[in-house]
Amino acid sequence: MLDLSKSMSLRKVAAALFMAAGLVALSDGQGAQAQDLDMDEIFRCVPSENVDEALCGEARDLIINNCTICHAFVPIVLQQFDAQGWDGLFDRHADRSPQLTEPQITDMKKYLAANFNPSIEPPDLPQELLDLWTSY
Repeated sequence: MLDLSKSMSLRKVAAALFMAAGLVALSDGQGAQAQDLDMDEIFRCVPSENVDEALCGEARDLIINNCTICHAFVPIVLQQFDAQGWDGLFDRHADRSPQLTEPQITDMKKYLAANFNPSIEPPDLPQELLDLWTSY
């Protein structure tokens, strides 16, 4: 499990992303409730031989702080790539985050391949987030 400070950080980032994306009203006229999302569930961590809890937290922070500068996190968590697929995606995005080091990129790819792959169902997201989908 994440410690509370990381969980709170993810929730604050999610709330800021929703506001920036203009998610003000739902189709039924109700206001969006970013605080109702469980970011720990969305950015899940399944510890494995290659990915421990610390790496999960670090990789999630790197993804949120770097990848979501250009797009919402929706396509990231809905993609179900194997390691080779994540390598290809990062190769196509290499010029977009020159501040990331090779070890950081490697950690991000390990985390994504372990937690967002064809053998694990993607997380459930509200329609308002699914509408933010961007294609690669």
